Amino acid sequence: MGQTAEPEENKENMEIPDSASTETGNDTTQAETEADKADEPAASAGTNESDTPAASAVIDETFVDNEDDEYFEEDDDEDYEEDEDDEDDGEEAESLKAWLLFLLVSAVIAGVVCGLSFGCTVKKVYVSGNSLYTSEEIAEQVISDDSFLRHNTVFLTALYMTPFAPQIPFEESVKVSLESYDAIRITVKDMDIGGFIPYTGRNLYFSQDGIILESSPLVVKNATFVTGISVTEAEKGRKMAADNELGLSMVLEALQTLRKYDMKVDCIALTKAGNIVMYFDLIKVQLGKTDFELKISKISQIYPYLEGRSGTIDMTNYTSADQNIILK
Repeated sequence: MGQTAEPEENKENMEIPDSASTETGNDTTQAETEADKADEPAASAGTNESDTPAASAVIDETFVDNEDDEYFEEDDDEDYEEDEDDEDDGEEAESLKAWLLFLLVSAVIAGVVCGLSFGCTVKKVYVSGNSLYTSEEIAEQVISDDSFLRHNTVFLTALYMTPFAPQIPFEESVKVSLESYDAIRITVKDMDIGGFIPYTGRNLYFSQDGIILESSPLVVKNATFVTGISVTEAEKGRKMAADNELGLSMVLEALQTLRKYDMKVDCIALTKAGNIVMYFDLIKVQLGKTDFELKISKISQIYPYLEGRSGTIDMTNYTSADQNIILK
């Protein structure tokens, strides 16, 4: 019984706490709590095993991460050095390839040059279209002894495809083509020369229209010599001016008519009386001042029969009613 009553007193004492202790309970509890908190680190350091591994794990993890970073950085440096070595090896290989390619191309070019130089020397020349010069004269002006290359068929063909090719006086165009490795063909087109007049110590060449073509000391074969005209102004590519414009017009008309009937004469003269006279071989033909078309057409009909003869044909007053042409 005595043992049963003792717990009941204790129970009553616990249910009805002292008011003073109730009021200070919070302060006491707070102080105990702060004291407990102050003691917790020491207790946890010694007894709380669950907190210690977590902290250690964080520290270890941080350390491992740093080690990994350092490890990766070292790997990156090694990879970079390996990349540099690979790049150097690649550059050396490319340089070697470029050098070998250069040597190969140089050898090919040298072989081609040697082959063209010694295997394509001009041995045969064919000339066409020429009337002012002979074929030999044309060939001599195209193939020059001053230059080794000017004896090479391939070089000459290429040269005359450019605007830098040497031109032949009185030739409107010169074309060189390859016939074979040692033969070329030279095709020329003569200038349309109507005649020439002495002017300032040189010969002034002009077309049937009076356009100045060339000024040269040379005398071109088959070009008609014109006399009796004094040139006052001459510029290449433009029509010449003369002191006697009427006389110049008559000369040009006669030249155009001769060209129409495919006749070649050695000389056309304008006399002091203003008449036109033409000469070919040993024949002198007096044309007068008018009707050049009628008179020259009649001369062209008997032209083949006059070869080897000499004399004078006076057609000054010739008309279409006249039937006979007399050689005196």
